[in-house]
Amino acid sequence: TKSAFNIFFQIPPNTQDHPVEASYRFAKKSRIYEMSPHMHFRGSRARYEVVANGVTNILLNVPKYDFDWQRNYRLTQPFDVPAGAVLRVKGAFDNSRFNLSNPNPSATVRFGEQTYEEMFIGYFNFAEIP
Repeated sequence: TKSAFNIFFQIPPNTQDHPVEASYRFAKKSRIYEMSPHMHFRGSRARYEVVANGVTNILLNVPKYDFDWQRNYRLTQPFDVPAGAVLRVKGAFDNSRFNLSNPNPSATVRFGEQTYEEMFIGYFNFAEIP
């Protein structure tokens, strides 16, 4: 298990769709099996893409992320990536009054371990291919 993560984001107050990205570069040829996006109450969407040889493949799209229903998404067919491929995790936060789970829409939100703070971590399970 590894992750693509971003700890340097800052979500402005009263912002409905604040994008955040993270990436991971594969040093060796690998096979991706599962993905698990992780955010807190303001997380609103997540997407995993692999970029290799100028081609982008979407592995997972979660258009309505819900903190209460975090999932481990297992691919039906594992996805092979060459050495040097980049896994991009894209997502967004809803720090507005329209997000009923938002503990405080008027707060500027940064990375933190408490649920009133936020995280942006794209976990994934993989194996290196010899």
